[in-house]
Amino acid sequence: MTFPVTQLGRFGGLCRELVIGADTSVSHTLDVAAALAIAADAMFARPMLAEVLGWRGLVLPGDPEWLRWTGQRFPEIVSSFHLSILAQYAPCPREVPSVPRDCCPHALTPPRDFAALRGDFFKSVPDNVKWRSDGSGEILGYVEPSHLFVILEDGEILVGLEHEKWFKHPSLSGGRPVWSAGEFGSEQGTLCVANLASGHYVGRRQVPEEQFFREALTERIFKEYCDHFKVSIHESFRVSSWRS
Repeated sequence: MTFPVTQLGRFGGLCRELVIGADTSVSHTLDVAAALAIAADAMFARPMLAEVLGWRGLVLPGDPEWLRWTGQRFPEIVSSFHLSILAQYAPCPREVPSVPRDCCPHALTPPRDFAALRGDFFKSVPDNVKWRSDGSGEILGYVEPSHLFVILEDGEILVGLEHEKWFKHPSLSGGRPVWSAGEFGSEQGTLCVANLASGHYVGRRQVPEEQFFREALTERIFKEYCDHFKVSIHESFRVSSWRS
């Protein structure tokens, strides 16, 4: 059983309700237990990622705007960069009983607050930007929870909020490889700044050229995604390789 393939962490409240009842005081340990029960094939069928995303309203099958993005505009962006390697998440030091060692336990943690960048959820996240004298934005590190993003292989940008220091980038991506992952800063529903600060999706930081291209690729994807889906983005938006 390969947990990331089945995207078990995306069941969220459904897992809790079916496996442990309507108890609202559940912890992430019980979330993992719910995911493991589904993985065992003893109780429920396992939907794949596309189905679960559909339930969350993140993908509209056949939507012409999405098809133009994922089938045409996004591939053109990627092909223009000398970066063909998706970022794999690094081995996670956290271990949970009964979870295979090659599976990051964060990938099993159901995201509590997440959606596509083009969704309404993004507009409601707390402001976390400080403006410098030169007009550039800076992510305020003391604003919690942290604002996370991942860019999936098909060009979708998922955003979410970190919770209890447990919901991490692999939770948001379901454990899959991504083009990039990091934090974003926004103000009143406008995307202002982003970075590639991720302890799990580290890429190959020892290869400066790769980091340069990943930073540039991420910035262009954000700008063109926002243009395509009419998401508000600040004119000074930029992406840095780490927290600045």
